[in-house]
Amino acid sequence: MKRLLPLLLLLSCAPKTAPLPQVAPAAGVGEAWEWVDFVSIDLAPEGFHGQLRALTQQCGATGLTLLDVDCTEPPCLGIFRARQPGAEQALLQCPQWRQQWGRAAQRDRRVIDCGDGIQEDALLLGPTKVLQWLTDPAPDDPENLNKRLRLRAGYAVEDWSCARGRAQGLTVAPDWEDAPPELGPAGFPDALRDAVDQCKPQVTVLDIDCQEPPCLAVLQVLDPKWRTQLVERCPPWQETFGPNLILATDQMRCAESTLDLAVVGSARTWDHIDRPAGDDALDARMQLRLDRARADIDVQCR
Repeated sequence: MKRLLPLLLLLSCAPKTAPLPQVAPAAGVGEAWEWVDFVSIDLAPEGFHGQLRALTQQCGATGLTLLDVDCTEPPCLGIFRARQPGAEQALLQCPQWRQQWGRAAQRDRRVIDCGDGIQEDALLLGPTKVLQWLTDPAPDDPENLNKRLRLRAGYAVEDWSCARGRAQGLTVAPDWEDAPPELGPAGFPDALRDAVDQCKPQVTVLDIDCQEPPCLAVLQVLDPKWRTQLVERCPPWQETFGPNLILATDQMRCAESTLDLAVVGSARTWDHIDRPAGDDALDARMQLRLDRARADIDVQCR
């Protein structure tokens, strides 16, 4: 088993609470609301990030990675990396989201050109419930709300750091082509969780990454024998994914603890799609995805 060493992480994940750069008043940017003292804490800068992170986990929004929040003005917005179109519906249709924040929300999706033919989807998403506490400008002015959203989305694009980067020697990700559902984005998450639920290995599923083949489970390892528990002696895993793994391991600090990580997928994927040519190319893709997982976990550790 080859241990992959972490690359330098360049993604900054600190919530944005500093003021935006000053923009001269203009018809095209609208008028910003100002925060008031009596806004509900879960919608205010002090509480929004934690509440949004909790809802993203509770609602099982595995197609979204929360990178940052923008609370420079009301309403607060989550800045996500979206892994497939419509991924935000996992939140907007979620009972916990609706109970907490209602149905009204604003969103803006932008396609980011990361070079070398690689693109990422940036999604800004936030509830508009906070507007009920605001009076100036008028909270029921959808045109002003949309102008502010477009402006803030532009700032998010300017600040974006591509997880799939332009590092020298990185190969282009393979395409899904004809992978069966259980190995692709449609079926892998449920099949993986079925195996974990039935065989009860000493792991915690932190994330599932199906942005490119192969789908990978990001696991916190709690027992050195996890591989025996999840793979070798687990019939649901063997039946669906087979005995051969695609695997990278690492450790990282999270608050005051050290996390043992395993990023694992099924080598059966390569029976159906073309894998990156050569071991070096495959290692480069796996290293990149391991670093991406570390960056996403780092946000949750804050």
